[in-house]
Amino acid sequence: MTIALAAYNSIAFFGLKPIRKRSARFAERLVGAFIVGDFLICAGWVLLLSNNHYNTGFALFCVIAIEIAVNYPRQNRVALAFLAAYGGVLIASRRIGESIGASPGIFQIHWDELGFRLFIVTIVTGLTMVITREREKLRELAEARSVTDALTGLGNRRALDTRLAEEVVRAERIGYPLTVLLADVDNFKTYNDTYGHRVGDEILRVIGRVLQTQGLRQGSDHAYRYGGEEFLVLLPGLGADDALEVAERLREAIRSETTAIRLPRGPVPVTVSVGLAVFPTDGGNAEEVVQRADIALYRAKEQRDRAVAYKPEGTVPPAPQRTSPRAAAG
Repeated sequence: MTIALAAYNSIAFFGLKPIRKRSARFAERLVGAFIVGDFLICAGWVLLLSNNHYNTGFALFCVIAIEIAVNYPRQNRVALAFLAAYGGVLIASRRIGESIGASPGIFQIHWDELGFRLFIVTIVTGLTMVITREREKLRELAEARSVTDALTGLGNRRALDTRLAEEVVRAERIGYPLTVLLADVDNFKTYNDTYGHRVGDEILRVIGRVLQTQGLRQGSDHAYRYGGEEFLVLLPGLGADDALEVAERLREAIRSETTAIRLPRGPVPVTVSVGLAVFPTDGGNAEEVVQRADIALYRAKEQRDRAVAYKPEGTVPPAPQRTSPRAAAG
């Protein structure tokens, strides 16, 4: 019986892997069905054999408890239902043993031992649920850190690539514009060379805080650290005119907030230049629209401290490489 049960669970476990890749919801339902099947098999075994091989049945129910706790760590009702059902199996097994026992005590287990078995299974269930929940929290924290820039608290390039692809697909499906803002801190190298990298890091932190708390629509707009002193903002549903207003608000907020940074020579307002482009007007895919925003940023950096929307006129210079004169200009 033990071998058959182990084989059944092995097939279920390894068979679920390809199913989970295709449909996580369907795989979750199958897990529930397997757990119910395990419980019924074990319960039937214990009841049919009465108290014979009781320790084996007890061990198998501990395994089911772990199985439930691992798969349903946040659903206390499932665990309580299992424990209640297991308690019912223990009581029924004792009653059956009493009714078929040839002589008193042969097939009987005392109530205190039954209570101890239920207590152990309860402890196993609870501890496994706590451990699984903590592991999930650690995994979620690791996932959040993997897509978050540690210095600014904004999304990093990995998060940007994923979100940008999703937003382009959504904008194309629904039919609304998607504006990309690309901002660069003016004269950032000068701040680093003059005041040190500590001040440079503080400037980036303040800009990150501004992008998180001011000027953007919560839950709709998304800001990312694009690299070095560059930041990228996604504005779903906004065209060029509205996006320029957002860019101006962000520029003013950054100028205002950075004056609080203590510098040896007094406050020096930090300015940013912003270039923007709109999907699908200025680019037919994610890569093109970011490139057009980069072209607009190059144009904005010619005079610094301003926001420029992409224009396809021939007066716009070609898209620079990442080591372009714009980067050299600071």
